[in-house]
Amino acid sequence: MAQQLFGHDFMKKLEYLATVARRLYRLKVRPRRRKRIGTGLEFADRRDYESGDDFRYIDWNYFARMERLLVRLFEEEQEMSVYFLLDSSRSMAGGSGPKFDHARRALAALAYLGLANLDRVSVWSFSDDLGPFLSPKKGKAQIFALTEFLEKLRAGSATDFAASCASFVSKALRPGLAVILSDFFDTGGYERGLQTLFHNKFDLFLIHVYDNRDAAPDFLSDVRMIDSETGEPRNLTVNSRLRDAYEKEFAVFQKEIEAFATRHGAGWLAAPTSLAFEEMVLRVLRQGEFVG
Repeated sequence: MAQQLFGHDFMKKLEYLATVARRLYRLKVRPRRRKRIGTGLEFADRRDYESGDDFRYIDWNYFARMERLLVRLFEEEQEMSVYFLLDSSRSMAGGSGPKFDHARRALAALAYLGLANLDRVSVWSFSDDLGPFLSPKKGKAQIFALTEFLEKLRAGSATDFAASCASFVSKALRPGLAVILSDFFDTGGYERGLQTLFHNKFDLFLIHVYDNRDAAPDFLSDVRMIDSETGEPRNLTVNSRLRDAYEKEFAVFQKEIEAFATRHGAGWLAAPTSLAFEEMVLRVLRQGEFVG
């Protein structure tokens, strides 16, 4: 599996993607800034002097003109935290590829860009709750620890976005960019979980991973179907009318994910398994939302 997922060719493609990212965006992954009092930093603003403030930061020129004590405020760049939340539920094990392998390759490629930019990158698997996670890493050399972690993950159990996101928020040390890779199949809905992230000041980037057969089944017959999330069986006669209705419903489902992202100012990308992971990453870069 290691060779299949993250072999030599994969690593060569990562270097190519990092070169493209440096050329187009200088690998600046949506910097976060915070104001603080200090020197040698970029001037940002002033505020009224308060008892206990350091006299060194009083704006004496302003005081000479206006006879009012103000303290100079400065800005510094804050280290970026990038959290990858990987759907490891049973439904991700399906599809040609399968979807889980496709998501892991895409995650490793995007994480490599963050590591190369010296961001704090961590990976959290989830299904009905949080699963194994990789603690924050920094620097390109950490890609090997990250790929080793991803290789050991297995897809299983049902999906519960609400429980998983609530658990994640309680454990994450600070807000940052949360990149969710999922097919978004959850009988309870994905919205409440993602809203938990949004309301706790996380920026979101949604990557909808799906198989072409998820979007457009390629068979017409009597079938016994098993719900990959719940295990519930159902006998169906799939005719052209039913298949057309299903395809329309899936298109609506996908549009709803995109609309959710738009409402919350989040990035969004459709990532079918037929799309090579490097092309998927290039599309993320071209959006200018994940980096830039």
